[in-house]
Amino acid sequence: MEPFPLVIGHSAVKADLMRCLESGRLRGSFLLVGPEGVGRRRLALEVAKAAACQAGGERMPCGECGTCHRIGRGTSGDVLVLSRPEGKSKIPIEEVRKLLEEMALAPVESPVRTFVIDGAGDLMEETQNALLKALEEPPADVLILLIAERASEVIPTILSRCRLLQTGELSLEQVAEVLRREGVAPEEVEARARWSNGSPGQALAEDALDLAEVAQAAVERLAAGARRDPMGFQELLAEFVQPGKGESRVQRDRVARLVRLLQRVLRDVLLLREGAQGPLLAGAGRDELGALAQLPAGRVERALDALTAADDDLSRNANVKLLLDGIALELSKHLTPALEPHRG
Repeated sequence: MEPFPLVIGHSAVKADLMRCLESGRLRGSFLLVGPEGVGRRRLALEVAKAAACQAGGERMPCGECGTCHRIGRGTSGDVLVLSRPEGKSKIPIEEVRKLLEEMALAPVESPVRTFVIDGAGDLMEETQNALLKALEEPPADVLILLIAERASEVIPTILSRCRLLQTGELSLEQVAEVLRREGVAPEEVEARARWSNGSPGQALAEDALDLAEVAQAAVERLAAGARRDPMGFQELLAEFVQPGKGESRVQRDRVARLVRLLQRVLRDVLLLREGAQGPLLAGAGRDELGALAQLPAGRVERALDALTAADDDLSRNANVKLLLDGIALELSKHLTPALEPHRG
């Protein structure tokens, strides 16, 4: 039986964690790294259940004992979760100091207390330094689980004191399975999963179907020759992102998701060019991408470089409207087939 069955995917990471549990080494600090929305937090809470489960036996966690139920409801005194408060851009250092005080206390009912920091990248360097002492000399009955998108989000001294566990994107079938478990309407499962970036969290987002529609339309416009109407292409992207004064975190998140979807589309184009027969990364079909695969060498690669640069600029708080303008112009320039010569 696969460990942590409530978590879809991440078989290698789950097996590694179960070996730690079975050998009594599930203590100290772990860093769960991977894309947002792929189940990192759920996995961390399932690990917390396994570390505290009172049932014993082969199935850990059992999911049925009082301890497992309390952790699942968020009412256990032995599992504390820290994340960025709504409306804040970072996790306040005061919250981390409270967490450190809690680490000095003995478990309430379990052999171990688990502390989950969901969003280690939301800790400022000063805050990470405050946490460092606990990671260097954690109490014997403490398990610390940090969650981040990239290992580079934490300072090197923290990284060196954590066991690194790399999660990844889920397959289309795995995302669809999560959606069915969550009760998504059957007629929506395929569209949400196809354009999810391998992230069930993105597939479950309120605007997931809007993103799927925009991504599909973007592919169709690029294949048809977006250079003929680059501003129309920009307006298509902007309609989903809705940039304006006082840019919000939601707008920046939408740009990031859109950019990463377009990156996956272009990687699919490169796979098709090489004759790959396996499943594609994004939601566009092979026929839709055929025109882009026929572009001269270097065009798709340059467009992909432009999207990578846009992703980097977004992380440096670039203006959303200017970013969308640049994406539309660069993709239109590189991905439009040469115009037919005028005859007359």
